[in-house]
Amino acid sequence: MSEALTLPGGQPLVSSKHKDDDFTDLAKSGDWLPRLQLYGSNSDEVKEGKMPMAHFGLVVGRKDNIIDLGKTVNAWIVAWRPKALLIDGGDGKPVSYFDKDSAEFKDIREKSSIKDTGALCGPEFLVFIPGKGFATLFMASKTARNEAPAIKALMGKAVTFTSKLIENASYKWHGITTMESSASFDRPAEDELLKVFQAFDNPPEKQIEAAPEKADSAEADRR
Repeated sequence: MSEALTLPGGQPLVSSKHKDDDFTDLAKSGDWLPRLQLYGSNSDEVKEGKMPMAHFGLVVGRKDNIIDLGKTVNAWIVAWRPKALLIDGGDGKPVSYFDKDSAEFKDIREKSSIKDTGALCGPEFLVFIPGKGFATLFMASKTARNEAPAIKALMGKAVTFTSKLIENASYKWHGITTMESSASFDRPAEDELLKVFQAFDNPPEKQIEAAPEKADSAEADRR
């Protein structure tokens, strides 16, 4: 393997002017918001050693571009909307629908209770993670949907997300838990909050997603 490039004097190629957060913002694919996800034991990324079990990850653009956020995440709950997603909506691309009264949404919702259909449905939350920015949180599994009312009840408030291990006679999986936080952490800038909120609250009828999404515990929940 060849020796890495350095500046004269052996200085590393690290700019003092540009921050990692700036790179993440500029490098993200299109206008898609990053996605917050809990990685439980059923996640492919955990099985492949790409993420520790019961850690939260922020998916930026591609499915394999994951920032490990650890076992707890502090966030502000900003908004929610209905979402139905087909992991393969044609040409291998995931497609989402947001109008709960549309035929496509209703069809996906009906299929979402059936194993291996690639259909997911549930509330999607807009959250603000201090130091990371805005992200979406899609509550599509049975376990996640059970927790969703607790998140909705804390709309506009600061929360801490953690996880718990759930088990039945045959399976074990992880689910998100939500607690109101009394800690003081950064709030989003008002102008950015308005811009992102309006875009989230007025989605297109149909949207091609940046990367496939999988509700980690959905299959276990259905058994």
